[in-house]
Amino acid sequence: MAVGDVKKRYLDQMSTRFTPEEVLGAAQGTRRRSIEILRSLNETQAALPVLPCPGWSVKDLTCHMFGVADDILNGRLDNVGSDAWTAEQVARHTPKSLAEICDDWESSSADFDAFVLSIPSPSNLQVVMDLVTHEHDIRLALNQQGCQDSDSVTIGLEYLLGHLRHENPELLSLLDKLDLSDFEMLRVLSGRRSLRQLEDMGIDGSLIHQRLEGSPMSISDVDIDEVE
Repeated sequence: MAVGDVKKRYLDQMSTRFTPEEVLGAAQGTRRRSIEILRSLNETQAALPVLPCPGWSVKDLTCHMFGVADDILNGRLDNVGSDAWTAEQVARHTPKSLAEICDDWESSSADFDAFVLSIPSPSNLQVVMDLVTHEHDIRLALNQQGCQDSDSVTIGLEYLLGHLRHENPELLSLLDKLDLSDFEMLRVLSGRRSLRQLEDMGIDGSLIHQRLEGSPMSISDVDIDEVE
């Protein structure tokens, strides 16, 4: 299936499906791109702050990205998605070097890929959404924007819009009227824009807050500029 404007297909309430292999390919792509970037960094770059993840550095975020796969494969799922769960990932892996974390991430990839293939939609889409969101958080921290039209962006957005159809049709209707790219929509719906930026787009911030409530994500406290 060609990756097109999945946003419009959802807004038109048409059926949109990706094969498990397409979803896995998107997950592999965003992991591969992220690791390639991370392996190129020096210690100063690894310590740069990640604006959408207050208190975390690029290395801390890498601990989380690998930590999700590691915890899933090792059955550490108590309080999954909570601050305590992610904090344990950072504490567990931060003694390693960034290269060692990337090594562990790559060595576990075959087992994690088998897991992604085994889970149904939309859970597999959620895996891609989380990975691609953090890929671009890393790019933001390093000012290395790129790949904003990847299949990972499209599939990650599909996961978010699928929820809106059932949970927040008011927000979906509002977004339908805006001329936003898939990438911009992904970043809006994952809390990567400030209240001021949302208002400038014509988006009621309270609707985004409602969308993010109960999730690990929240509206950014600072403006985020990701012009490619």
